[in-house]
Amino acid sequence: MTKLLSCILAAFIFVCSFETIKIIKLHNVVDELSAEIAENEKIPLEEFVVQLKSYDVFDKDGPIKLYRHGRENDGGYVVPEIAFVQADALIGYGVADDISFEEQFSDKYNKPSFGFDCGVDTIKINNKKCTFVKECIANDKFVYTHQKSSGLFSSFDAQLKKLKLQDKKVFVKMDIEGAEYEAFDGIFKHSSNVTGIVLELHFQSTQQILLATKLLANLQKDFYLIHVHGNNCCSKRFTTKYSSGEIPRVLEITFINKSLVTRAVLSEHKKYPLPIDMKNSKSNSKRKAECKFEIF
Repeated sequence: MTKLLSCILAAFIFVCSFETIKIIKLHNVVDELSAEIAENEKIPLEEFVVQLKSYDVFDKDGPIKLYRHGRENDGGYVVPEIAFVQADALIGYGVADDISFEEQFSDKYNKPSFGFDCGVDTIKINNKKCTFVKECIANDKFVYTHQKSSGLFSSFDAQLKKLKLQDKKVFVKMDIEGAEYEAFDGIFKHSSNVTGIVLELHFQSTQQILLATKLLANLQKDFYLIHVHGNNCCSKRFTTKYSSGEIPRVLEITFINKSLVTRAVLSEHKKYPLPIDMKNSKSNSKRKAECKFEIF
């Protein structure tokens, strides 16, 4: 009996050792694959960061005022005040359950605002100049997993026509979880009528890094990049030789139309966050610490 137990124990130890070896090998493969991906993305990320160099902008009265608009934490963005003043309306994409940014615009400037989202049925609004539209821009592939799409989406051009804003000045806010790359094809056609843009930019894969770099280059033909903020909800971060600190793969970036600027000075060393910034997640956990970085 003792001999039989010894054999069973020996067999068990052998199997466990074999499984342990397989797990170690699997971890090694994953580590090697992660290292290979990181190496392959090194140059694309460096090229992307070069596009993140921002400008200090001025009008005839001096430095253009920036302030934080929208609710506290996630949902608020740093914006140039003059771009709101010059806009006839605001269009926000990807409101989810938070239309505070759009409604606050209507409250403060007494102008119409529109919040779009095809993954939401309805949303409470107090200001009659603020309207919820159950529709997405470009596609409905990126609605949250807990949402059910209405199946309604169209181009920026079609939406301007429906809202009778074809010849109006508009400010655009966008947080659509990766659908931004297709959405901007239509917005660029109307760049002269867009006073400013706040955009949450997602670049989780190598393909998205390339798309993000191209998008930033195209945006800077008609707009100045004036602010960058790292979303601390994103734990996936990176470093490059053109920056210090860790930059998350979800950024909030702000643009102003060049027509509103009389002078722009490229910043050689811009440190973020600015004093007016606020963490997206107010969690005090180390994993969600505020993203501190500098673009050279």
